[in-house]
Amino acid sequence: MDKKIFFISGFPRAGNTILASILNQNPDVYATGRSVVPDIFFKLDSIKNECINLKYYPDNQIGLNNVYSNIFNSFYSNINKKYIIERGDWITPYNYPNLLKWFKGKPKIIILVRDIIDIIKSYLKLCIKNPNFHINLFYNSLDKTTLYKSELETKIDIIVNYDNIINRCIYGIHWLKKEKYIKDLLVVNYDEIIKSPNKTLKKIYSYLEIPFYKHIFKNFKHLNYDDSILEAPMHDIRVEKLSKEKNNIFIPKEIIKKYEYINNIIL
Repeated sequence: MDKKIFFISGFPRAGNTILASILNQNPDVYATGRSVVPDIFFKLDSIKNECINLKYYPDNQIGLNNVYSNIFNSFYSNINKKYIIERGDWITPYNYPNLLKWFKGKPKIIILVRDIIDIIKSYLKLCIKNPNFHINLFYNSLDKTTLYKSELETKIDIIVNYDNIINRCIYGIHWLKKEKYIKDLLVVNYDEIIKSPNKTLKKIYSYLEIPFYKHIFKNFKHLNYDDSILEAPMHDIRVEKLSKEKNNIFIPKEIIKKYEYINNIIL
């Protein structure tokens, strides 16, 4: 079966799991969890840059190029679906050029974004409910004699400044805009998915140029994640119906102002 491969990238806590669950209602679609394919490219680049066998026997480079160009087809050879929608960190200055070079065809990427304060609050809620969540563990490892901010503000700093995913997304979107790549990609706001799901799905199908499927926005199925590794239900979704989580966590105005500038970059 000929397969078309598309991509989802963007922020955590921005609807990745719920969108994949919705798209997977379509019998022709396989929307993935977080993919390791970008890591495969990185490891191959390490071989290319470090392996002496490529230097004294150049024909090895031909074989390596064959591996690069067949990564996607090989990786998804066991998936019997017309459309693969892969979630991965494809919007960084390192990964996106790799995609342009080795992906067959023009890559279509859906970039999920969300108000940065809502993302922070979502992480803080996980912190409150899950003592062993990695943000809490990082905070607990700090030398408290050196801290000069409240626990709340310090944890928010950890969420935004030490969470590599969030940093990669902020810089990646900034870079895509700077290099004029963003015009070829589809940015979808989390609030669009929640408030206008049918309209948003029509926009996604139109961008991907595949036949529209009429989705229902309830009775969702979880993706096959093992969140015990993360010590928090990072990929839990409300399976009954589409709704925004209630989050009344208070963040002082001065802290909100500190991070609101990020919305000017990502939204």
